[in-house]
Amino acid sequence: MTLNVASVFNLSRACFSLLKKGSGGNMNPSHIINIGSVAGQPEGNVFDNAFSYAASKAAVAQVSRTLAAKFCRDGINVNCIQPAVFPSKMTYDYQLKSEEGDKRTQHMHPVGRYGHENDMAGLAIFLSTRASAFVTGETICLDGGVSYIRGADKLAAGVSSKL
Repeated sequence: MTLNVASVFNLSRACFSLLKKGSGGNMNPSHIINIGSVAGQPEGNVFDNAFSYAASKAAVAQVSRTLAAKFCRDGINVNCIQPAVFPSKMTYDYQLKSEEGDKRTQHMHPVGRYGHENDMAGLAIFLSTRASAFVTGETICLDGGVSYIRGADKLAAGVSSKL
C-alpha cells in the first residue's frame, strides 16, 4: 500500500503547484498518469493469491479518480492505466517463465498476445497530450480485452462466433 497507493498520492500532492502552474487550462491541461493493474478491476481473478497486490491496485484507480475530481478545475487531468500482462521481471517470474506459461498467458488475452511496450507507450503518449484534454478520471484497461470481453476461452481455442 505504501508503494502503490501512498506514493501516488504523495507525489501528486507534492507536484500539484508545478502542475497547476504548467497547465494551459482545460484545453491544454497538465497530466498525471498513474499505473494500476487489471488485477485491481472488479472483474479480477478472485482465485489469484495476490490479495494485497489486487487491493493496492484497486486503490490506485480510486485515488486517481479522487485526484481527478480534486484537480480538474485547476487544469490537471488525472488518469490511470491498468495493464494486464506485459513482459517484466514480475511477469517473467510469475507467468512467462516457461513456454507453457507464455502460451497460456498469450491465449488468455482475447487478442491472442500479451502487451508490448509500444502498446503502453502509445496510450501514455495519448494521455500526456492535448488529444486527451477531455479525458480525466478514467481507468483505462490496457489488456487486449481480457477485462471486458467474455468468452476469451473460446477465442483462445480458435472458435469464432458467427454474426
